[in-house]
Amino acid sequence: MNNIREETRTHYQDLKDDLRGIKAGKIETAKSKAKAEILDWVSQVNYSSNYHAALLPTCEHDASGDWFINGQQFQDWKGERSSRGLLLTGICEFTLNSLPP
Repeated sequence: MNNIREETRTHYQDLKDDLRGIKAGKIETAKSKAKAEILDWVSQVNYSSNYHAALLPTCEHDASGDWFINGQQFQDWKGERSSRGLLLTGICEFTLNSLPP
C-alpha cells in the first residue's frame, strides 16, 4: 500500500514538473513573439540591405556627403579622439546657394 502511495506521489510530481515545463515554454514563446513584434514595430527598416547598398562603389565624381565629411562640426568631433558616439538625426537643411556648382 505504501509503495502505491509513493508511486502515485512520484507520478503526480512528475506530472506537475511536466506541466510547469510546458507553461514555462509557452511563456518563453510568448515573450519571444512579443519581442519580435515590438522590434518590427520600432523599426521596419531592413538594415542589412541598407548596409550592403552603402558598401557598393559610387561614381568618382559623386560628392554626396562631402558637406558632412568636410564640415567643421564633423572635423571637430573627429579631432577630439574621445569615446563619444556620433548620432545623426533629421534631414540636412540647405539652400540652393549652398550647393556646389
